[in-house]
Formats: sequence, C-alpha cells, structure tokens
Amino acid sequence: MKILILTNYPVSIPLVKALHGMKDVDLSVGILSEWDLMLSYLSTDDHSLRDCFYKLSEENWEQDLAEHLRDNSIDALWTISFPFKIPDESLDYPKFGSMNFHLGQLPQYRGPEPIFWQIRNGETHGALSVHKMEAQFDTGHLWNDYTFELNQNDCYGSYLQKLESCIENAGFDLYNELNQKGTLSLTPQNNQDAHYYKRPKKSDLQVDWNDNANSICNLIRACNPHLGGALSYCGNTAIQIFSANAGESNSEFPTGTIERIDHRGIAVNCRDNNCIWIRVINCHEGIFPAEIWAQNKGINVGDRMG
Repeated sequence: MKILILTNYPVSIPLVKALHGMKDVDLSVGILSEWDLMLSYLSTDDHSLRDCFYKLSEENWEQDLAEHLRDNSIDALWTISFPFKIPDESLDYPKFGSMNFHLGQLPQYRGPEPIFWQIRNGETHGALSVHKMEAQFDTGHLWNDYTFELNQNDCYGSYLQKLESCIENAGFDLYNELNQKGTLSLTPQNNQDAHYYKRPKKSDLQVDWNDNANSICNLIRACNPHLGGALSYCGNTAIQIFSANAGESNSEFPTGTIERIDHRGIAVNCRDNNCIWIRVINCHEGIFPAEIWAQNKGINVGDRMG
C-alpha cells in the first residue's frame, strides 16, 4: 500500500518509523514549513527513512501535492497536524480515501488547537479522533477515536507525549482495516455536540486573578510549553507562568496580590480563599524558579499581579 502522510509536527514520527519498517508499505512523508525540526528527530545514519521525506513548496504546495499523488499512485492520504485545507481534487484521488488524525475529541473540539482547549476546560480525558477529510475542517465522518486519561499534572507537552502511542496504534489499525477490507466503517459526527474552537488569542492566554484556582492552573498547564506559559504582569513586567499549583489562602489581600514568597515559589491570592503557588517563570531574561525571579527583580509580598 502506498501511503502519503502530510505532517508538520514531530508527534507523527513514531508512526512514520513504524510504517517505514513494514515491507508491504511504500511510505512518503510531506513536510511544508517545519523541515529542519522534523529531520532533527531522525538519525543522520538512517538514509532510507530520511529519503521518505520530501519538502512541499510553500508557494505551490497544492500543486506539489497533486503531482505527488498522481506520479506515485498514492493509495491513502493521511494528515497529522497539517495546518492547511487539502484541495478537493487531492482529497478524492487516493482509492483508500483521505483521513485526518485530529489531536482532540470530535465533534466537541473542532478547530486548530484542540489540545489547548481541552486542558483549558479541565477535561479529564484527551483523545485522538480519526476522520474522513472533506471540504470543511474537522466535520467528516468518524472512523475511530482513541482516548486516554488526563490528570492534574498533565500539560500541553505531556498530552502530545500520550498522543504518540495513540497515533501509532491508530495508524496500524487503519492500515490493517484498509488492507483486509479495502474500505472503512464510518459514522457521521453528531453536530448537536459540535463546537469549533478558534486558535487562542493573547487575551485567552492571560491569567485572570479573579478566577478560581483550578481554572487558573488549567490555563497554565494548557500553555506549557507550546505557548510559552500563561501570561501575567507584575507592575510593567510581562511574565509567562510555566508551572503552578493551587493552595489555600488565609490572606485578606485583594485577588492578584502576592501574599507569600519562599522556597515553594510565589503565592498569589485568587478567588474563594485560595492562592496559586507559581513555581516556574519564563521571562525575557530566561526561565527561573519563581522565588529566584522574585529575588532578582526585587519583588515583595504585597506587590500586585495583573
């Protein structure tokens, strides 16, 4: 079977390596804008694997794709974290169809950043949803989904790590069903459950210290490390918070006030008699334990975060 994978993110690499090792699979991998990043995950000595990869022209990628499908008689087109809509004529070319590996639960989390929004909303499970591609993003019939647990310590990066095995398993299952049956059993999405989440704006990444502690921690986890951390300010200084956890507060300070600084980090008062213990801060000068950043900047108890 001739399979073309379009991908722009290393989460697809374990599946690529596994398919490359299968004698009945003729694999090619198209990369658009992250060529150097993707190749950095491959051994420089594995020339046969590296030869599977080819770079799509950023100016004429649609034409490059159409020519590759036709010239190589591709049987199946799969996309994994590929950020552009595939033209209809390319979707219709492969005899085994065109499938997308969506990095979130469908139809509840349609859109380009499902990982961020699932963690931000405090979901207890993540998912990989494999669906047929059609003219609109993320609306095609579902083939299968693969769910996994999320806990209070999971962040954007650990979600991606859990996805790697899901993507690999899904790829094998998809190949086996196509190879054995030549067709897939598909189910229409329930549009009553559907929600499309746009890419988060800067305002979506900023901590609201009037919010409750769990919601603030969810935001911080959703921004680590992909978005550089959740945004806040101390005076005129912008910081991004990489790591934090909730705690109890006995302070009468207004929300957003620093109430303690010690070896545990920086405690900032929030709603419902709780506080957020900031552990790690990302700023212009570097990444620091929160208490070291406070010492370096002369931050004191009573200062306000905004």
